[in-house]
Amino acid sequence: MEKAFQDRVSLSELSKNPNECYDAASYRALGIERDGSVGVVMVPASEYLSLRHLFSRALHSKDLQDVISEITQAEAVPHADAPQSYDQAETEKRT
Repeated sequence: MEKAFQDRVSLSELSKNPNECYDAASYRALGIERDGSVGVVMVPASEYLSLRHLFSRALHSKDLQDVISEITQAEAVPHADAPQSYDQAETEKRT
């Protein structure tokens, strides 16, 4: 994910120059870096609203509803290598 954010600022830079960071993030995504990695991204409100709209459309998609239905109604089938019980597997590990 590190390479995904060309525009980034450190958390300390954000705290020193909040107005500049705010202005930059008002027209493009801005990664906030802490301890060498980007864990938070500031995006323009219009982009955030657009993403929320797309997410909402995806959740209401008929295709997605079909996939969720298949997953939630699928019959549970144990894996061929799964132990009869996980308690048994733990006991065997200890011996």
